[in-house]
Amino acid sequence: MSITNGSAPSNPDPGVAGLPELVGAHEECITALQAYDKYSAAEIREELSMKDLNDIHGWLWIAGNFDNISPLHHQKLLQRQIFATTKSRLHLIWFGRIIFIKPLPDCLINANYFTSTISTNRQAYALASGFLRSYCYLIASSLDLALAKDLYLISKDVTWDKWHALRALVLARLPKEVIHSLINDEQMDKRWRYGELRLERLNIIYRCTGRGLTYFTIHREYSTYFNQYFNIFITVFGFLAIILTAMQIIVAIQDKPATLNTISYRFSIASLLVVAICLGYVFLVFLSMFFYNTILAFVTHEILGKDGDRPKSPQISPQALV
Repeated sequence: MSITNGSAPSNPDPGVAGLPELVGAHEECITALQAYDKYSAAEIREELSMKDLNDIHGWLWIAGNFDNISPLHHQKLLQRQIFATTKSRLHLIWFGRIIFIKPLPDCLINANYFTSTISTNRQAYALASGFLRSYCYLIASSLDLALAKDLYLISKDVTWDKWHALRALVLARLPKEVIHSLINDEQMDKRWRYGELRLERLNIIYRCTGRGLTYFTIHREYSTYFNQYFNIFITVFGFLAIILTAMQIIVAIQDKPATLNTISYRFSIASLLVVAICLGYVFLVFLSMFFYNTILAFVTHEILGKDGDRPKSPQISPQALV
């Protein structure tokens, strides 16, 4: 399918004239759908911003694979709970049996709006095209569309025929083979080089790059946060205990090669180091979280405690109480 250029605005951004028209005004897709949540180009950039992920883009290969996005019905087969979120930074972020998905704004599937507002702004187009393309993978069948409606991820007005036409158009103009070149040309946001991203690995990236303790966490108490480590540690300690017990039996045997004594000794020392490192890691993470939350609470209290910022209590006259 040929790629046509979108209509240029009166004051176009630099380089926007060469952007492909992703959803043309005369395409046989969703042209009659009313855009209930219309945004300006600036609002679209804010609504779909991927700044937090783009800041660590060089490390995202650790957290996900290229174009790895499973349809909604397959998410169910993986026994994942799908949670809708308004935060674009959490779109397609998963951990355990949970995945976050941001609902698709109606305006992105309104052809007239896409052509007149989004296609005329390079940054808005880069964000919107990648986000819309992700939904083309999430909703790949009529079953996926039904699931999306049940989860309030897409407008109830969208029919399968309309979505199928739009999906075919988007994937034809944005195939996998051209994604890297589109990202290099800044016609698609670089976050969309990758699909689903692991939250646990994003948290590790954030810690290792000094950007914070976590990218995102659902834990609001220390006990629930550290419980996620205990199962791993207990498993490791259990294997070490079995191996060390076996080595004790071997060492107790009188007629044995001298190398067994050396191996047992070194492994015992290594096991102690592993235990010490694991406990030290948990202790350091706890201290970091404790001091971070304490300092944050203190600073917030000091800022709100200033006379100029402290909200004043309403004055109630005695007559008002009668």
